[in-house]
Amino acid sequence: MVNLQTQKFSSYFELPCSLFDIRYSKKILLLIFTIISFSTCTSPPLSKKEKLLQDATHFLWEKQNADGGWHSETHGILKSGQSVSAFVFYQLLQVSNDIYQPTSEQIEKGLQFLRTHCKDGVLGHFNPIILDYPNYATAYALRILKHFNQTQDQVLIQQMRVYLLSQQFTAQRGFQPNHLAYGAWGFGEKYLEEGHHGHVDLSHTRRILQSLQLFDNQRDSILSLSQYFLSILQKNQKDPRPHPTGVTNDKLKYDGGFFASTVTVSTNKGDITNDENPFYKSYATATADGLLALVASGVSTSDKRVQDAFQWLLDHPELEYPEGIPHDDPNQWHRVMFYYHLSVRAQAYRAMNYNEEWENEIVNILLEKQKKDGSFSNPMGAANKEDDPLIATALVIAGFVN
Repeated sequence: MVNLQTQKFSSYFELPCSLFDIRYSKKILLLIFTIISFSTCTSPPLSKKEKLLQDATHFLWEKQNADGGWHSETHGILKSGQSVSAFVFYQLLQVSNDIYQPTSEQIEKGLQFLRTHCKDGVLGHFNPIILDYPNYATAYALRILKHFNQTQDQVLIQQMRVYLLSQQFTAQRGFQPNHLAYGAWGFGEKYLEEGHHGHVDLSHTRRILQSLQLFDNQRDSILSLSQYFLSILQKNQKDPRPHPTGVTNDKLKYDGGFFASTVTVSTNKGDITNDENPFYKSYATATADGLLALVASGVSTSDKRVQDAFQWLLDHPELEYPEGIPHDDPNQWHRVMFYYHLSVRAQAYRAMNYNEEWENEIVNILLEKQKKDGSFSNPMGAANKEDDPLIATALVIAGFVN
């Protein structure tokens, strides 16, 4: 026996043979035509920046290892993937899904890599012999985990936050406000004795501040303590501590710019002035880092300190190399830090809502250097790891998305 109800339902999809079918078949045909039209429509062409960013992003996702991490094939010290993975993964997560949408599997693998390599809330201590930039790596990993804020990660997030706070050079570690490293963060060496600081610089300090600013209850303490370090790096003439050269700050020329370190002076890439009151000159990468560190510590972009740093960058607008770093330096740091400079300058401009004319200039510079696989690398950049395509390509992405 034929089921009449089923027969009636099925007839809606047959060729029209009744007034009822004809009336509704027109609507069906219109719907089919609309679907076909949408399926054959192409998306608007990507801009030069978007295409550059898409290709760079694709390259990095393709380099994700089976364990979820990114492992350097260029530098042995980075083969563990701890610091590289945190840095690369963070930048990739900032890319709009309109440009590139990773799979949920790729994201989960990345998260699992961080979880399994964090030891007592620290990323970079997985290998007991070789430290893989623990403060740097932990700062980025914390930002990633805080972004997803999954229940399973809450204990780890708290451990990482507590670790980074414990790394600040303050009274908790035997430092008083008159010390040149007071308020700063460093590399994260293990087993430093009280009052010993190891490697200290603005780059580490900036990234940890950007991580800790995600926790509202930390902002006041971050601001009040980190300003000691940022103040002397900006050559604040009212700072009572002497400049690293021993000259009192009231004898220095304040220009709003920054240098990189007060105690690990080999980190500074700028010249020392050759006069009776020598001091470390400001230079572009440190000044951009300094501006971002001030903002991350809670200082308004309208504050004079931030505005002065911004003006320094506007007064030194060269994009092909970081101004303030001498060209006759045998280490050629102005060529070593090519991608870092473009990245951090772009981030500083974006933080200040500066107009985007500069962005097209940077895009044109980068398009000439992008490889067919979407990657970037700096043959001169070994000292800053920019010869590693993972690092250089992530730096490029960071300049467009942060």
